[in-house]
Amino acid sequence: QSDSAWHYIRERRLQRCQQALRDDAQTHRTVVEIAASWGFTDPCHFSKAYKARFGVAPGGDRRSDTRAAKLSS
Repeated sequence: QSDSAWHYIRERRLQRCQQALRDDAQTHRTVVEIAASWGFTDPCHFSKAYKARFGVAPGGDRRSDTRAAKLSS
């Protein structure tokens, strides 16, 4: 039971990081700052977990979202 709680919490933290990375108001924050704000203290671990969950590295997700927004403008 505690294992499923841990997975739920980790999933929510990753989702919050994804939201922050895609938020235009947070482009001044680095990926590491965003990850740390949601409890990911090891940037390498965060990057691996993010990529495993979303299929793209955190920085790549931010850049692709920014490009898509600029193209649709």
